[in-house]
Parts: sequence; C-alpha cells; structure tokens
Amino acid sequence: MTKEFFHSQKLLLGMLVVMMGVLLLPVILFGPNKSSLVLNQFHALWADDFFKWVTHFGEFTFIAPVVLILYIVRRRRWALAVTCNSLLTLVLTYGLKHYIFPHTKRPFGLYGQVASLHLVDGVQVHSCNTFPSGHTMAAFAVFMFLAFNVKGWAKYLCFLIAVGVGLSRIYLFQHFALDVISGAMVGSVIAFFAHSVMMVDGSLVSFRLRLKKRVKKTEEEWAPCRELKK
Repeated sequence: MTKEFFHSQKLLLGMLVVMMGVLLLPVILFGPNKSSLVLNQFHALWADDFFKWVTHFGEFTFIAPVVLILYIVRRRRWALAVTCNSLLTLVLTYGLKHYIFPHTKRPFGLYGQVASLHLVDGVQVHSCNTFPSGHTMAAFAVFMFLAFNVKGWAKYLCFLIAVGVGLSRIYLFQHFALDVISGAMVGSVIAFFAHSVMMVDGSLVSFRLRLKKRVKKTEEEWAPCRELKK
C-alpha cells in the first residue's frame, strides 16, 4: 500500500519537497535567525491582506467548518480523521512549545527593536514559544490529508492552502522558516498516517463485505442439496 501511495501521490509529494527546499534556501544562505529579517523586507499591501486572512486556516475555528462540510456531504470518516488530526496537532504543539522547547524566542522576540521591521496592522505578533509552528502543523495535518484523498484541482487547492498558512507565519513575522518547515513535516506525517489508517480500515471493510457475499453465495449454491437430503 505504501508503494502505491507514493506512486499515486508523487506529484503532490514532489511539490511538497520543492516547497521545503525553497524555504530552506534562505536559512542556508543567511542563517536560521537572520533569514527572517531578510524575508521580512519583501512585502506588499496585497500580501498583508492575503496572509493576514489565509493564516486563519491553521486555526480550529476555521477547521471546524471544514469538518461540518465533510459531515454534511457524508464524508464522515474524513470528518473524523480531520478532527483527530487537528486535536493531535494541538496536543503536540502544546507539548513541544511548553515542555520540550520552552521559552524559545520568536523572530519578534529577537528583532523586535529593528527600525526597518515590517509588521502587518491588526496582527498581534508574539515573542516566545516559537518551535514548531502550530498553525503550519495543523494546516498540513488537515489539508494534506484532504489532498491525499480528493482528486483533480481540489487536491492542489488543499495543498496550496496548507502552503499559504506556512508562508503566512513567516510573512507575519510569527515564526522562523525552520519552525514552518518542521511544522509542515510533522503535519504531513500525521496526514499520511491518518490516510493509511483510513485505507487499511476501508480495505478491511471491503474484505468483510466480499467474504459475506461469498458465504451467502455458497449457502445459496448448497441449498438445493440440503433440500434433496431432507
């Protein structure tokens, strides 16, 4: 099943690898911290509005309507998987931020006094608990799961939403690039495992249905013989 998965999702996974490489490039060139200052110099008015809006897709208040829509269109197993993924990312994010990497400073915590710093109006910029990016992890856990299961243009739309959330965390000066890369990796792994569990469960259900049909067919075939014995 894993081999089939990688074959069917090779374009999507290739796009994911490219995105990781693009985000990693400024980290290699300028360092994990100073790269945030370099990237902060690239901004525009339309980007302020866009990233301020798209970043909310990494929050449960925006994920909840997705769960509701999936439930309404009778994709209840998807709705359950999306709910579990978002709750798992919430637990992981809290544990990593507060117990494994506590008091790690965000970009604003390090460079908040820089005069040329660009901040988006209406966005509350945080100073600590930077690793990993919880918004990015949640977005990739949810929307990459959907991308693995839907077809056509919807697959790539889900991927772009997840990428948009990750980029927004860098643009809004909330996280370093490494925070976003780590969140995207963990979120994608969660999405893969959720997809795998659902596929295995689906395969077991299909097997049981086929087995029941076979047993029923066999009983029907032997029914005349039983009547003759009587």
